[in-house]
Amino acid sequence: MLGVLRELLSAWLFGTGLVANSYRLSQSAYLIPLHGFVSDAVNGGFSPRFSVLKSTDPIKARALFAWLHLILLVLSIVVAAFLVVFSTQWARFLAPGFGPSAIALSSDFIRVLAISLPSYAVVSLYSAVDLSAGSGAISAARASIQSLGLIIGTLLAWLMGQPLFIAGGFVVAYFLLSFWGARVALGHGMSFSVFDCFNNARSELIDVWRSFRTLIWIPVLLQVHQTIERQVASIVHPDAISALDYARFVSDTLVVLVAVPFATAGLSTMARMSDAEFIAGASRSFRVLLLIGVPVSAIFFQGSEFIVRLLFQRGAFGEGSVLITSDLMAALSVGVWGQLIGYAGGRFLSARARNAEVLVITAISVFANIAVNLSLAREFGVATMGVAAAVNGILFGGLALWRVGLDKSCFKFLLQVIFFAVLYCLLVQLLFSFSDGVFSFFGVTALFWLFVLFSSRRMKDVFLDLLAILRRGQ
Repeated sequence: MLGVLRELLSAWLFGTGLVANSYRLSQSAYLIPLHGFVSDAVNGGFSPRFSVLKSTDPIKARALFAWLHLILLVLSIVVAAFLVVFSTQWARFLAPGFGPSAIALSSDFIRVLAISLPSYAVVSLYSAVDLSAGSGAISAARASIQSLGLIIGTLLAWLMGQPLFIAGGFVVAYFLLSFWGARVALGHGMSFSVFDCFNNARSELIDVWRSFRTLIWIPVLLQVHQTIERQVASIVHPDAISALDYARFVSDTLVVLVAVPFATAGLSTMARMSDAEFIAGASRSFRVLLLIGVPVSAIFFQGSEFIVRLLFQRGAFGEGSVLITSDLMAALSVGVWGQLIGYAGGRFLSARARNAEVLVITAISVFANIAVNLSLAREFGVATMGVAAAVNGILFGGLALWRVGLDKSCFKFLLQVIFFAVLYCLLVQLLFSFSDGVFSFFGVTALFWLFVLFSSRRMKDVFLDLLAILRRGQ
């Protein structure tokens, strides 16, 4: 809920204007160099190996943690120094369509955010250790603490007339998270000392590198994709960067709330499953994700303007912001279900050490996105970015389903839920050619999907399975 409030507050106070676009660009400038690398190094390389070592050789587990902690700290400090020194050039490269005032504000944001990069990098490692111990407190609280820092920073920025308070809220949040995470890691028996444990860590670092050397290309691809997307956005429309982020916020929230818990659980359990158990477990997760993702894609596609107006249209978020954001949301929503499946499926494959397949899936999806953006942006403008995101999501999800493998019941369920989504879209188009009220839209939507849920035995069974998972906290 704090993440929702954060985005709504930012939209209401700053709309899609100078401050919003500059901060959104600075976030990308901050995350592009290191975020994907840290995420895949920890989740795809460290976590599977650490979970095994913790029970078989705790001394090596502590040594692996200590050395990877040092590597992440050194690397993040180097990147932070680069961001501080070359903030203006980096901002100008990412947003060639920005004017001087937007570039100046963006570079100021980047310099402030860079202070927190070492904390940001090591928090992921602390979270992985906590998850392996069966707690997950850091992982569960991370997004909330980050959002709380940004909420306070956004309010101060608006009240004091100083936009840099937004970045300051982010920095303070990660200082607090890193302090807490360090205490938690020490409480789980970890050590930050690297003197006298290199011999124990060396072979394990090599194993992590072998797992990660394929995955390292995934953050590289995503960095290229994000760079090109920001460049295109800054050129096609002055408000496109923040509008795209607001449109994505709704779908990304769904990924965080729904796909991430399944993927996180998969990392720690699927590495030890037999092939048959793996396919059965993945299919069970996919059925639940499809039950949520496909209807949501259809609802977002049909009701993008209703949703944008309901959530964002207040204060500085005017009619122009509504139109550009809803157009982007309608286009990218077609691929939302694929984002859910692709995120979870990629993590499932990583847990089985099938990182080369994750790389190929990611590469195909990213190159398709880039191709659409570069070839169609000048002709179709802002809508191109939404279409490119949809193509990315559909390919990512479809290829993940193919490579993980589906049992027959999951494949039949996929066809059924797609059929109902198409039927829903046709029904809404027919009904709203006569009426366009927001309450009518949400009423028809609720009645349709409730009818489907309780009239289809397969849909009802998957829904009951979802409720069982939620009750057990899995």
